[in-house]
Amino acid sequence: MPERTSFLEVLAIVHAFLTDPATSSETIVMSIKQEDFATTPPAEFSTLVHDELYSGPGGRDMWFLENRVPQLGEVRGKVIMLSRFGGDGAGWENGLEGMGIHPTTWPDSQKDGFEWTLNDTLVRTSDWYNIPSVLDVPEKVSLATAVLLPPSGGYTQPTLNISFFSAGSFPLALPPAVAKGFGWPAWKLGVEGVNARIGTWLLSQLSTSESVAPKGWVFMDFFKSPEGLVPLLVECNFRDPRDIYSLDTFPPELLPIGAAVAADSDDALRQPAPAAVSASRGSTSTEVSRDIEISRSVRRKAAPPWDRHYSSGCGSQGNSEGLEGADITYNPSSLAPVLLTYGFCLVFFLVALDNIIIETSIQTIMTVFDSLDDIGWY
Repeated sequence: MPERTSFLEVLAIVHAFLTDPATSSETIVMSIKQEDFATTPPAEFSTLVHDELYSGPGGRDMWFLENRVPQLGEVRGKVIMLSRFGGDGAGWENGLEGMGIHPTTWPDSQKDGFEWTLNDTLVRTSDWYNIPSVLDVPEKVSLATAVLLPPSGGYTQPTLNISFFSAGSFPLALPPAVAKGFGWPAWKLGVEGVNARIGTWLLSQLSTSESVAPKGWVFMDFFKSPEGLVPLLVECNFRDPRDIYSLDTFPPELLPIGAAVAADSDDALRQPAPAAVSASRGSTSTEVSRDIEISRSVRRKAAPPWDRHYSSGCGSQGNSEGLEGADITYNPSSLAPVLLTYGFCLVFFLVALDNIIIETSIQTIMTVFDSLDDIGWY
């Protein structure tokens, strides 16, 4: 949705999605973050969010506002709120425990990621968004994907992995360029974006039965580019966690967040909300600015066949174990390479013109100003 979409419009779109018969069993994770600390006190922002949630489309019944990771069966047709704003919980049911999932800490753009505890659940988080330039995209992807894999010692307690693939800074890392890239990366003329790199990484993780399937909630910009990325993210839900972690008896209560949900019954596993598959970062305005990231979690009733083939246009080709139709192709916009080419040509022209002007006029300058000693400045 557009960056300047108002919060009420966002709520209307979400309500329509969750009440549509075709998608009424889906779950949305919505992160709401305050960014106008200089003008709006945290308590006032908290009150504004509360009032709009309760009076907006869907009202209170559309929301899961408990401060815990829910089971999937509890939140079908609902929005799980991730409240990244302050206040003392005044006005909310059960105070701070009624503001949805409420992080105890969230360092701003911490490069190496961080951890926090949600009751008995360990939350591993990567949200390095303020990257210096598009040249840092490879490192951004490496750090963001690492959080979706098991820690070095394996999972020892219920764990939720949250990774933000979105990033941007002005002027050298604008969000569209970071997410989608530009130019012709395959020819070393341009930058391959985060999304295409994520697609290649997912193919490598899913293309063999020995690989570890990523698990967690994923937030990203421009999730429709490249086409086929979302199906790969959804595919991560359909791996048996006992196979993934090589455990013969994996306790259901320790199932990692986003583990396989191929069973028809909602409570066949003690499975929290599934892996989030897509998100769009953008500021909205309803009296105050907000940063809302929405992630739609997609569910399928039957596990996919395992005798098909992955194909990739990003320079990665899987083997015979994979998902048919997961075609990740990098298609740069027609405008980006044109502007890049003209930019290079203009730079070369101006450099050549400068050299020609100085070279032909240097003798006249020395004669008129009698400045042979200053020739080094020319």
